[in-house]
Amino acid sequence: MDKTKQVWFLYKNHKQQLTLDCVDIISKAFLELGVRNVTAEDFVTLANILVEDLASTPKFAKFYVEDVKGAFHHGVRNNDDFTLSVKVWFKWLHQFEPKSKAKKEKLEQAKSQQLEWVERTKLIGEHVKKLKS
Repeated sequence: MDKTKQVWFLYKNHKQQLTLDCVDIISKAFLELGVRNVTAEDFVTLANILVEDLASTPKFAKFYVEDVKGAFHHGVRNNDDFTLSVKVWFKWLHQFEPKSKAKKEKLEQAKSQQLEWVERTKLIGEHVKKLKS
């Protein structure tokens, strides 16, 4: 995976772009929640808070911007009310499983299953040899 697209790298090297990405994420979330009385200043202020939260929380700093978008996408759709706050997005981000981590876990599970299959095959082969003897 390309670490130059992770939040921590963007924060250190391209903070303005990360902030713009967060403005987009937050404004889209408000739009999807149906909240209309939010100003551009509110979006920018919340985006700056989100940027700092992402960069200062080790788990979130490893996220890609796409992971943050995914967390907000799922959060909005599973939200019980129509609010967006720091507390709400912390919950969404903590609950979200980044795709990169999910892919890694699936790969590890597949490797484990393959090793298990190889062991079974060896045992069956040994058992067949004993039966032939």
